[in-house]
Amino acid sequence: MHTGVYTPDKTLYKRSASMDKHKLNKKRILWVVWLLALIISAYFVPFVLLRDVNQVEASFLYWTLFAVLAIISTIKITTYWSDK
Repeated sequence: MHTGVYTPDKTLYKRSASMDKHKLNKKRILWVVWLLALIISAYFVPFVLLRDVNQVEASFLYWTLFAVLAIISTIKITTYWSDK
């Protein structure tokens, strides 16, 4: 198994495995923090920030935005799962 990536001209660009693991761990931490913030905001924004808004549409508008961001984030996270 190669430790590197192929460039568009099909040459292998080698890199150290420890650097890859460090970058991967950093990305994982950032994605976990992002998803936790997104999940917490799903409760905080509608029930705390929009509490005084008398229209239910405000909460549903936020939850729609939340759903779109969650879907985009999930797609972005799963693109890293390839075995290339």
